[in-house]
Amino acid sequence: IHRRARALRKFAKQLTEGTVVMTPRSLQNYIMPYAMTALLDEKMLKVSACWMSVGFCSLGLFIIKVSNKYFCPAGSAAMNADNEDEAAVEELETSDDEQAMEIDGKAASTDVNMETDATTRRENEDTPEQAVTSKTAAKAAPKMIPVATGLPQSREELESLIAAIHQTVNDSVLPRLNKCLTAKVRNKLTVMELDQKTLTSSNNEHLVHYFSLQVQRDEEHKAVKSKDVKDEEVVRIPIAFAMVKLMQTLPPHIMEANLPGCVCVVLRNRFQEIRDVARGTLVKIIETLGCRYLQYLLREMQGVLVKGYQVHVLTFTVYQLLSAVSPTLKSGDLDPCMGMLIGIFNNELFGSVAEEKEVKGIVSKVMEARHSKSMDSYELLARFCSKESIIKLILPLKEILETSSTLKVCNRVAAILRRLILGLLENCGMTSQDILLLCHGLVSQSLPLLTKRDREKASAKPPPDPRLPPPSCLLLPPTPKRGGQKAPVSSRTNMHILVDAGLKVITEALVAFTLLLRFPLPAVEQNAEQLTKQLFVLLKDYSKAGAARGENYQLVQNCFKAMTILVKNIKSNKISETQLQVLLGYAEEDIYDQSRQATAFGLLKAILFRKLIVPEMEQVLKKVAKLSVTGGNNMIRTHCRQIYLKYLLDYPLGRKLKGHLGFVVAQLQYEQDTGRESVLELLASIFQAFPQNLLLTYSSLFFAPLALIVVNDDSVRCKKMAAMAIKTLLGQLDMTHQNGLYSFVNTWLSAEKSTLRRLGAQVCGLFVEVEEEKFASRMDDLLPVLEKEIHPDTYEDVSTHRSKIDLENNVKSNRTICLPQIEEEEEEKGADRLLFSYLTLICKLNKHCGLLELSKPHDMLLHIWGKHLLPPCCPYAFQTS
Repeated sequence: IHRRARALRKFAKQLTEGTVVMTPRSLQNYIMPYAMTALLDEKMLKVSACWMSVGFCSLGLFIIKVSNKYFCPAGSAAMNADNEDEAAVEELETSDDEQAMEIDGKAASTDVNMETDATTRRENEDTPEQAVTSKTAAKAAPKMIPVATGLPQSREELESLIAAIHQTVNDSVLPRLNKCLTAKVRNKLTVMELDQKTLTSSNNEHLVHYFSLQVQRDEEHKAVKSKDVKDEEVVRIPIAFAMVKLMQTLPPHIMEANLPGCVCVVLRNRFQEIRDVARGTLVKIIETLGCRYLQYLLREMQGVLVKGYQVHVLTFTVYQLLSAVSPTLKSGDLDPCMGMLIGIFNNELFGSVAEEKEVKGIVSKVMEARHSKSMDSYELLARFCSKESIIKLILPLKEILETSSTLKVCNRVAAILRRLILGLLENCGMTSQDILLLCHGLVSQSLPLLTKRDREKASAKPPPDPRLPPPSCLLLPPTPKRGGQKAPVSSRTNMHILVDAGLKVITEALVAFTLLLRFPLPAVEQNAEQLTKQLFVLLKDYSKAGAARGENYQLVQNCFKAMTILVKNIKSNKISETQLQVLLGYAEEDIYDQSRQATAFGLLKAILFRKLIVPEMEQVLKKVAKLSVTGGNNMIRTHCRQIYLKYLLDYPLGRKLKGHLGFVVAQLQYEQDTGRESVLELLASIFQAFPQNLLLTYSSLFFAPLALIVVNDDSVRCKKMAAMAIKTLLGQLDMTHQNGLYSFVNTWLSAEKSTLRRLGAQVCGLFVEVEEEKFASRMDDLLPVLEKEIHPDTYEDVSTHRSKIDLENNVKSNRTICLPQIEEEEEEKGADRLLFSYLTLICKLNKHCGLLELSKPHDMLLHIWGKHLLPPCCPYAFQTS
């Protein structure tokens, strides 16, 4: 068997490639009987090589003979067999394609080969088997058009042959295929039992009919309860596609009369595998037939899939069909079925189907219910609708907006409108002018969208004539109902959603326009003035209070971005003083709105980059400086610092500069540590970016407040940042100004208060870190102070008093602490901090100035190292030389 299969497969391949050429007589009399013998054998029914041979051999034969003699019996035997397979369907499809090629070739030929030799005439004669077959066909179809045997000798004979083929396929082949497609699958055991009962009770026709009905009902009940997919049902579905391929070779009226709609019925099956096969077959059919038959399929599916999970299957299948046919669609092809499509989509999005999608049980069991494809389908519908039918798309959505007050529904309509706009932008039948006109109509609400509510208002009764007398005042009014009259809802409540849909196109155009402005295009510079004016018109209409939502917000944001690029990059564009004042006004409003701060900061940076000057500039920048301290977000404070520093550096402030710097220094006392940190970062940036002459002038303004932060601030981070700022400032100064600032340190070191002396010691350490070896010139004045401050006698009173306090606390039974005791403890802590500051200073001197290597003044160093720093128990003692 396998050897014969390989031989047949090889022969079929050679026939396809053209390496082997055989006459129709040889194919019909030798090859086809051999292949059909194997096909009619149940043991070799599943050998695909036989089906391939039959399919490819039929390419060289006349269709009428193949159909009557081989195709119909083989197809019937295979389809009616208990072990039918996919190979039968493949053979049907292959034969259909080849028949189409054969018929087209015969119909197109105008010259018929006239064979007159005896051999050709003998080939045209019918064999006895063919004669029997012809008689059988004549009995089955008595109305068949008479056809001359053999090759056609003229155009009339060719036309009669084609008509006979059409009639044979229509009367014999298509009914059998349709019967096989719609037949119910029965269980083998049940059929055998029925046959036995029929044999035993052949004389009782009523009993036979009863048993057949009982078996049919049992099979239906078993099919409902069964969870296994029958292979026979899966394999049988693609026959519909083979029928469609076959009917494409026939006249159009046959297609319209026999187009299989039973595949739509299979979509009701509860098995996912069967639904997938049926959906794939429908996709193949619609790809083959085109969009002309889409309306027919939609009508069939709407009539079959009407309830429960079937509606989810319907919407999913419609999307698959639209996606499959979309490569061949053109603008306006979907207009005939637009009404049905919109009804299906809206039922899923706004009907009962939308509520079912929120039920987890339905979503988990039905694959088609897990995702909503109606919005994607709406986009496809907008891509291929004509511009005359756009109103039909928008009108149902407007009716939903008028009748609904649910936020969820309104948001869903807004999402659909966005998808519609995206689809219209890809519509080949819509020009740019058409899209802009549509957007203008949506924004201005001038489109003729007359909904049902509008028509009811138009047909309402006119108001009563004032000239007529009023009704009688004696008539009692109707009894008021419980709850009172409901407040009327305006029909224009949700119309802003339509306006937002129109603004989306303008927003997308602005995004593309913003990208173009970044390139140095000559056309941009030539039309910069006109573009600026149009942007100001948009800002005037849409940049208002409460506009930070929807497409309106996106439009305003993109307007500001485009304006920022125009101001910053196109220097030839002259911004008038009035326009600059308007921009500053918008920026001043937006810096306090968190949703629009980013664009406001960008616009301010662009204005500062161009160094544009108006009187309102200083007022706006003062607010920016304040926001750099009080801003609740680190990003906001950073942007404000950058803008304010740019203003201080680039603008000619003159005497006003001192006022600005004084404002910055005053913010060091801000109550929030985040604000103080921002000020310290700003000061560090000023010390690094300002010219040296300005730093020399205002160094004393910065030094003392920063030194106080080092000692008095509650935040450890602020103390460290202040110390870093002082070191940055000292690094930018010359020696003269450093000496001037060090005079403050000497004053603090010789002060009576311990806090000032601690301040002097810490700031002196900063001088040591900055000057390093150069600080050695100040050692002569510093060492006596150190020797005095770290002397043990200075802290003897404090330690003695501490011992007394500890003794009193141990004696007292109650733990009450009086106010003088608290003050004494604070004084003790202050003394410890002061000593720690001096010891830290000595460590810095050792590290940067080599204090241990000094030999003069000998006596003072001996006291510092030998008597003050070494503990009393240390055996080491300094020797005097």
